[in-house]
Amino acid sequence: MPSALRFAALSALSAGLLFAAYSAAADSLRVARTAIPPSRGIPFTAASQPGVGIWSLLYDTLTQVQQDGSVAPGLAVSWESVSPTRWIFQLRPNVRFQNGEPFTAEAVSASIEFLKTEEGSRLYTASEVQNIAAVEALDPLTVAIESVLPDPILDRRANLLWIVPPVALRDRGIESFAQEPIGTGPFRLAEWGSTSGAAKFEAFPDSWRAPAEVETLTIYLMQDLVTRVQALRSGQVDVAEQLGIDDVELLPGEQFQIFQRVNPTVIGLAFRVIGNESSPVADQKVRQALNLAIDRDMIVSQLYRGSAVAAGQGAAYMVNGYNPGVEPWPYDPDRAREMLEEAGYDFSRELKIQVSAVTGNVDLVYQVVAQNLQAIGVQVELRAIPYANWLTSFLTNDWGDVDAFSLGWDNGAYFDAVRAETYSGCYKAQPFFCAPETQPLFDAISVEMNPDRRREKLQNLMAVMHEIAPAMWLVTGSEYAAAGPNVRGLELTPRGIPYDLIRFGDAR
Repeated sequence: MPSALRFAALSALSAGLLFAAYSAAADSLRVARTAIPPSRGIPFTAASQPGVGIWSLLYDTLTQVQQDGSVAPGLAVSWESVSPTRWIFQLRPNVRFQNGEPFTAEAVSASIEFLKTEEGSRLYTASEVQNIAAVEALDPLTVAIESVLPDPILDRRANLLWIVPPVALRDRGIESFAQEPIGTGPFRLAEWGSTSGAAKFEAFPDSWRAPAEVETLTIYLMQDLVTRVQALRSGQVDVAEQLGIDDVELLPGEQFQIFQRVNPTVIGLAFRVIGNESSPVADQKVRQALNLAIDRDMIVSQLYRGSAVAAGQGAAYMVNGYNPGVEPWPYDPDRAREMLEEAGYDFSRELKIQVSAVTGNVDLVYQVVAQNLQAIGVQVELRAIPYANWLTSFLTNDWGDVDAFSLGWDNGAYFDAVRAETYSGCYKAQPFFCAPETQPLFDAISVEMNPDRRREKLQNLMAVMHEIAPAMWLVTGSEYAAAGPNVRGLELTPRGIPYDLIRFGDAR
């Protein structure tokens, strides 16, 4: 929605709704965000929002991947690869779970072993431990992890290993544990807000990440962007998360603080070839031509006001393995049409593109892509479907007659390019695209323990994939948050906002 229309919507909303603007207690922080994780307190069901933003309040992982791609300590203070298949992690001392259980190497072992049980293996992050052969507690604060095959990025995978108290998990079972979660994080759950629409958390003062000043944290669940912005403008909340560029432009800079983070996800459209071999997109020349038809610079300048970066590979620029020598496909509609004609493209055929129903800039990006393709004579049917339907199709590769679909090349969990390549290529359980010539490259990357040589091999893979063109990679965008003048110490990280660092100013 353009800024002018958003402003009109805000004005109408302000006139039609009365938000409960009130002064919070001196130690209370109020936040507007889209949702809490559907699995509540089960931290093994996703690697992205809305889950990680909530789980990072309650739990900790062994390591933490920073915005610059570096790996920082979490519950592990140091680690070392002592052989291609063996890593040693030294654990943080004097840490306890919120129920009093001590955090030790046994807790690490128990969390990993749970993910290898029949029940745990059905959860999302179970894939991160499939290669783990054994976990050994060398002493209470030292744990050794043995892998079946060499794992050069186990320290990055450990960023997804949330550690839960073994006794509580064993005694209560995962479903009961989800409703009343227990971790080592800076906050503990007061209520999920299933009926009130406001999840509440209380500071855990004995956490090694004990909150600086926030004693109570209330998260108001507001899916609508306009509602979140208006809640901040009206004083109902102190912070609004998950905003777009249009939304923050409606917040006066002298009254509100704006925070931006470049998201390590490349927005794109994946070509479906496996199970769709008769489609024109099975031809590499057609895929390259369609890439040439897209005006990425216009998308960046007009839809993102320059806050996005045009993409030509499945890795954002801050991700390990990004190849700076691989440029985005240039905008050349004349050459695009020539290549389609050379490939014998049937211009009377509709190209069917299916996207997950979204709002804001991403939705507009897909519309621009359709217009660009239509401008060179390619007929496009652009379909929007609910995310749940999209996810089912993605997991099963059952897309019906679809030729391309929306997909984010999300390397945020590791900040390593191998992650998106794993779920978008030959090694996906039900692949939609597979270039056999890339498999030896991928296999070599998977066992290369030397970081520099591994980075070179990843960059080589990025160059090869660019030419193969399994997708129309479009842009790497940004995410935004905004806060009132009373908030200090806010920052955007790959896990969201660390509310334990927040302090309050005098403007409250």
